[in-house]
Amino acid sequence: MVDNFLEALILKCLQKVNGERSISGTYHLLKGKKSSQTIQDSHLFGINRFFGIYPNINREELNSVIQKFVENGLAKKLPNNNYAVTAAGMKELEHYFKKYPFPVHVNGWDIQNTGVTFWKRLSLLIQTISNLVRKQKGFYPIQKDPGIQKWIKNYISGQKLSRQDLGAALLKELLPLLEEVSSQEREIFVLRLSSSKRTGLTYAQIAQQLNLEETYVYFLFVNVIHYMITNIKSEKNLYKYLSILLEGAPVAEKPITLSTHTTYQYLLNGVDKEEVARLRNLKVSTIEDHIVELALTDSHFDTSPYLQKELEQEIASIAISNQTRKLKEIKERLTGNASYFQIRLVLARYGEKI
Repeated sequence: MVDNFLEALILKCLQKVNGERSISGTYHLLKGKKSSQTIQDSHLFGINRFFGIYPNINREELNSVIQKFVENGLAKKLPNNNYAVTAAGMKELEHYFKKYPFPVHVNGWDIQNTGVTFWKRLSLLIQTISNLVRKQKGFYPIQKDPGIQKWIKNYISGQKLSRQDLGAALLKELLPLLEEVSSQEREIFVLRLSSSKRTGLTYAQIAQQLNLEETYVYFLFVNVIHYMITNIKSEKNLYKYLSILLEGAPVAEKPITLSTHTTYQYLLNGVDKEEVARLRNLKVSTIEDHIVELALTDSHFDTSPYLQKELEQEIASIAISNQTRKLKEIKERLTGNASYFQIRLVLARYGEKI
């Protein structure tokens, strides 16, 4: 049995990678490790939305969940020491997500750490305005980070509106966003907020109050935050005051490893991948990993030196029509020859279209 949402998420990751990666891959994915392998795998297996969405997971917890799956027949250990989901596991996944649908707006790859900063700023701003409007200056800030406290102080002092009008303006922008999420998500979001009269509840307290499982409460909350950020970014003119909360927030860009950045500098100077490998004393396959990472993180990265247009189109057509990301399967269906590097490059370029 799957007993909580985190277990369902781990089982979903195992199902997606289909025994082609170790459980360490799932661990690094949920932690949001900025390595070439993790970044590439998150796209290759179509699980980039899970990137970094549960950074508090630890290896012991993951290993315990995997062992439970094996004991209950939901997963099996393969000869390569990886794990694959069984038919019983697939059935359990389907049953669980029917009862607890996966939050549709969660997007770890695009939003990443931005959500953490946005929430810290928003929650402290609402608490501060609530107290200032009621002339209560001696309150304990819900966010202890001095940097966040200083940022909010500057935010409020930089506005021309009165404290009361600023509060009303924020509410006017927040309400339409909250109306677009479920009533359950809306309630969780409100219960997390602190004001002059109450302190926001923890995930555990909300779970108990709403009779929900704690990690599901956490992911529903993340879903609201990611939904807000996505909409605020795309419609900044509609969210004048909320959009300021995103200014200077970390990771508005896609992560890229330092080694890949170094390789990129060589490529920009016209050095081919074999020569880059020689100059950097690395394997050509490592440089190819960097090139795939660049294709994933930069939509303008030029892949033409490594891939003819006709071959790219054939690879993409096979992947899309067969709804597969399996390198071997795609290679076997090709009329001509292609390296696994070239196939990975196409999968990186076409992303979620496959």
